[in-house]
Amino acid sequence: MRYYFAIQSYFDTQKAPIKTRYKTRISHWFNLTENHHMQLYELDKKDYLKNKNMEHLDQIRLQKEINENESITRPVTSTDCVVVDDVY
Repeated sequence: MRYYFAIQSYFDTQKAPIKTRYKTRISHWFNLTENHHMQLYELDKKDYLKNKNMEHLDQIRLQKEINENESITRPVTSTDCVVVDDVY
């Protein structure tokens, strides 16, 4: 059910503004799971949204660190993917 609701939330929030899309999506997912409260309840909405936002910010921070470190310290090798005119 959780995966189904995740997919449904993804498609239901495609038209949300990009700046608020993530928060809209996780809130929508939580609301869908509340319809099956007995089977899917883990946290109240406030705690769930707080945890998901912290996880999301942490993932963004980690990805930025990886990108910065790769561009500085990692040499290009023959096995790297080369993008030519947006074709992989």
